[in-house]
Amino acid sequence: LKQYYELETKLSQCFDKNHYCVFRSTLWHQFFYTFGPMIEDENKIQLPVRKDSKWGTINLADLVDAVFNLSVPPKDNTNLSRAIIEELKKKNKTMFEFTPDHDTITAKELVKAASKGLEVTGDLQYEQVKPKDMMAYLQRIHNDNRFRHRPTSSVSGQARPGHEERHYTFPLGKYFNDNVIKALVEYWEFADKGYTDMTHDDLRNALDKSPESIEKFFEHNQNQFKRLR
Repeated sequence: LKQYYELETKLSQCFDKNHYCVFRSTLWHQFFYTFGPMIEDENKIQLPVRKDSKWGTINLADLVDAVFNLSVPPKDNTNLSRAIIEELKKKNKTMFEFTPDHDTITAKELVKAASKGLEVTGDLQYEQVKPKDMMAYLQRIHNDNRFRHRPTSSVSGQARPGHEERHYTFPLGKYFNDNVIKALVEYWEFADKGYTDMTHDDLRNALDKSPESIEKFFEHNQNQFKRLR
C-alpha cells in the first residue's frame, strides 16, 4: 500500500491537476465471497483484526458506476443528478475517496450482518487470527475450484429482484496471487491500527444515492453464497 501512496505522490509531481485524477477505494464487499466456504464449513469468519477495530467496505459495482458517472457526461434520461456531477467536475478534484458515506463497521457487526443477510443457521462466530493464517487461507482460495469461474448470468439472476449481482464483480481465485494477498493482509493490519475508520461523501455524490451497505450486500446475494457450499 505504501507503493500506491508513492505513486499518487509522483502523479502530483509530474502532472498538473488538469491531467491526472486518483480514485482511492476501501475494501470491496465482494472480498467476503471468499468466506463463503468458511461460513458453511465452520460457521465462522476469521480476520487478522480486533473485533472492535472499525473499517469500511463498498460494493465494487458502486465503484464502477461512480467512475463511469464522473467520466461520462450524464444523459437527460438518467436519474443521476446532473448538477452534482457538474459541480464535482468544476471543482476539478484530483482525489476521490470511495468509502462508506456514514458508518464504518467492526468485525462483530460484520458477523451480525452476514448472519442476518445470509440467514445462517446456528450462531455465526468471529475469530481473530494471525496475518499468516489469513495468507494461508487466501492461498487455498487461489486453488479452490469454487473460485475458478465466475457465475453465469442465469445464476446471477437468482439474486433478490432488482438487486442482481453483476457477475464480473465475483472474485476469481487465480487473481489471489502473492502480491494481492500481501496487500489484503496489509489492509487488515492498517485496520487493526485504526487507519481505516473513515467516511467520505465522494462515492455517494458520484452515485447520487447512498452506496450499498455490507448488510444489503449479504441479503441481496444469498444465492451466490449458497453456490459456494
